[in-house]
Amino acid sequence: MGFLISLAAGLGIIFSAETLILLGNGVGQGGIWLLAFLIAAALIHLFGAITVFADISDPHGETRFLQKTLGSRAALVFPLSSRLSLAVVIATGLLVTAGFVFNEVFVYWFPNFLFAYLLLGLILIVNLLGRTVWGNVQAFVMLVALFGLIVLIIAGFFLTPPPPATASEPAPSPSLLRTALMAMLLPIGYELALFSNGELSGKRQKSPAAAIFLGSLILLLWGIVSLRWISPSILAKTTIPYTVAARTILGQEGRVIMGIVILAGTAGAINSLFGGVSRMVAAITSADLLPAVFGDKYFKGRFTPLLLTAATAAMLLTGMAGSSHLDAFLRGSLILWLIHYAALHFAYFKDRRHETPRQGRRSHLAVTVVLALVASGLLVTDEERKVVVSFMIVMVGSVLILAAGWAGLIRTRNQG
Repeated sequence: MGFLISLAAGLGIIFSAETLILLGNGVGQGGIWLLAFLIAAALIHLFGAITVFADISDPHGETRFLQKTLGSRAALVFPLSSRLSLAVVIATGLLVTAGFVFNEVFVYWFPNFLFAYLLLGLILIVNLLGRTVWGNVQAFVMLVALFGLIVLIIAGFFLTPPPPATASEPAPSPSLLRTALMAMLLPIGYELALFSNGELSGKRQKSPAAAIFLGSLILLLWGIVSLRWISPSILAKTTIPYTVAARTILGQEGRVIMGIVILAGTAGAINSLFGGVSRMVAAITSADLLPAVFGDKYFKGRFTPLLLTAATAAMLLTGMAGSSHLDAFLRGSLILWLIHYAALHFAYFKDRRHETPRQGRRSHLAVTVVLALVASGLLVTDEERKVVVSFMIVMVGSVLILAAGWAGLIRTRNQG
């Protein structure tokens, strides 16, 4: 059960609606190139999973590793600015999507925003009930999402697509650079397997490599099926490529199955992030980098889920879910996440500088450069780059202010 929960935690973001949108629009714009770049991106992330994250066997390991190699400030800034920001931003978007799906597919009279708040409250309760409940729920919803996608993929391969009723529009000319850059975001979040339920025996069980392999394989197959059934021009333009493909393959039954996948994937993504970020924050707190209220000593680690829920509810109440900038905030969080990966690979390279063979170390330096270039490319080619940059500056600046304030408070207390 331990490995299953760990795998489910690593698959949380990968099976979310946001990833399926990114995949569907990507194959519409880049076609088979997106799938080729997805394989390359999965291999790069897999390299990090079997080296860097295989050595970090628990939530405290990442903090200790960054603190030892890059310093205490890096151990605070990189994880918090990326994972904390993404947890709140993506939860806001996913909850609204789940609300619309529930309203339009299952219960037409039920208010979509009420469903979003109820689902948010349910995820909070799961996180407050303890790690055993959290892990069991995570495994269940991810199995539901995985099973639904497998059913649709099998149907998409074995059934025959109908001939197009009208001549399809020409597919948009793909930007291979943008396609390659976006592919790197698809398998993201796999290392949340490290923050899964319980203390597992052995590092191999907690390695997120399995999440990358399974998640990327399912995304690859779903991308192929989507291209087989839907014209690229439609996939590139629609905001719900997953529903369009599922409905075309199996009709109303496919629409219902995809609705279940979206609801389960939303619960899994938010639950994985809320639980993972809470344990990450507790680990950072145990290293005296944050106030003790965020750790396990007070409230048994329940303060952070409450904070994340309050922040997400505030985003929903203020109408941020309908803001045109929410997608820009999401892209900014994902870029910060890639920068976090780059920092970990550089830390690994620095930590192994006295070891042989050198070729292995240089591979981590090469991955650091690749991830940094991808993050920079995503930023430069973004149509809302000013909003994205501003968001990233606010996130990093807020964490730096928090770090400086806490460090100053500790110095004052020690001097006193």
